[in-house]
Amino acid sequence: MLARRIDDDIEEQMQRKSGDFGIIQGDLRKILSNINRGIPPEQILQSAIRGDDLGLTIPVRGRASSSETMFRSLKSSYSSQQKKLEHCFEKMASDDGFYTSYE
Repeated sequence: MLARRIDDDIEEQMQRKSGDFGIIQGDLRKILSNINRGIPPEQILQSAIRGDDLGLTIPVRGRASSSETMFRSLKSSYSSQQKKLEHCFEKMASDDGFYTSYE
């Protein structure tokens, strides 16, 4: 019964945080130094969540979206720039002989 309750707790936490995202950066030396000073890993993680740097930082975080409308909007907004970029890449690759076969 205990294992079942743990599973339920994990599922509840995942559902509550399912729309969140973040990019985590770590400084291994700083993390190890803090652990050697007696700071538990859980505290290092909690500090990163609060914005304090004990070796882990989360510089980008927010709500994730799976809205198809938003993705379509972004795609249409940047499609002309993407086409220009692809054209420039193709020209550069062609000019540099990237597409010629080895003889």
